[in-house]
Amino acid sequence: MNMEYGGMNDVMYTLYRATDDEEFLRLAAMFERPCFLGPLALGRDELSNMHGNTHLPVVVGLQQRFELTGDEEFRRMATTFFRAGEQHPHLCHRRVHSRGNLAAPRQDGRHPPGGAGRKLGRWSG
Repeated sequence: MNMEYGGMNDVMYTLYRATDDEEFLRLAAMFERPCFLGPLALGRDELSNMHGNTHLPVVVGLQQRFELTGDEEFRRMATTFFRAGEQHPHLCHRRVHSRGNLAAPRQDGRHPPGGAGRKLGRWSG
């Protein structure tokens, strides 16, 4: 699916946790974006121009998938995402322009085209 759906993978994993119905595991996987997860699986930060409010909830779902299944690949992907913020403060200082996309790292003080920029919002899932 190539549309914004936020943390639906996290929602499906929560339902699986509550019901033990494996259909929710199958559904959760449908909401994980290969174009986003592929670079994370390879340990790469390719977050520039990704929509912050869409991808942070997906990462929360990755962590939940690891907790439920023990699949280390999903823990590594979530860790890669959060380490990008520790090693390169672009997640903390990266601006979000009017379309909600993350700006390129290490460009403090400059805003991408399309708006004056705003601080990266919080996800309250």
